[in-house]
Amino acid sequence: MNETVISSILGTDSNIIAAITGAIVGGILSFLAYYMLYIKQQKNELKNIAKAMKINFKHLEKSEIGHYGSLYKNINESTQGKMLPEHPLYLDNDLYFSFVHDICKFEDNLSDDIYEFYIDLFRAEMNRSYIQEHKDIEEVKEKTFCDYCFIDMKAELIRCSEKIPKIISRLEEKYEN
Repeated sequence: MNETVISSILGTDSNIIAAITGAIVGGILSFLAYYMLYIKQQKNELKNIAKAMKINFKHLEKSEIGHYGSLYKNINESTQGKMLPEHPLYLDNDLYFSFVHDICKFEDNLSDDIYEFYIDLFRAEMNRSYIQEHKDIEEVKEKTFCDYCFIDMKAELIRCSEKIPKIISRLEEKYEN
C-alpha cells in the first residue's frame, strides 16, 4: 500500500529517480556555491588583514624602530649612551595583538618573517626597558650588563628595521591584487 501511495504521488519509478537525482544535484550545487563564497570571504578577510598590517609596518618604519635601526647601523661605541630610545618601542595595543592569530593565515615565509620581526622587537624592548631602569646605577656588574643589553638591542633594532621594507613589499605583492 505504501508503494502505491508513493507511486501515485511521484508517478513512475523514473520520476522517483529523477527527483532523487535532482535533490542530490541541487545539494551539490548549493554546497559548491557556499564553498566558493566562503573561499572568497576568506581571501577578502586576508586582504584586509594584509592591508592593515602594511599600514602598521609603514608606521613602524617611520617610528623609533626605523629611526634607531638606521642610526645603529652607523653607530660608534662612544655614542651608545646617547642613542637609547626613551619611549617604548611598541604599545600593548599594537595591531600585532589584534591579528596575532591571523598572521599564520599568510603564506609560511611571510608569517615567519612577521613573527620573527615581533620577537626581535619584543627582545629589543625588553633590553631597552632594562637599560632605562638601570642606566644610573654605578655598579660595574650592572654597567657591563647594560652594555651587553645595548649591544643586543642595537642588533635587534637593526634586524627589525631591515625586515620592515621586505615585509611591506611582500604584503603588497601577495595580497594587493
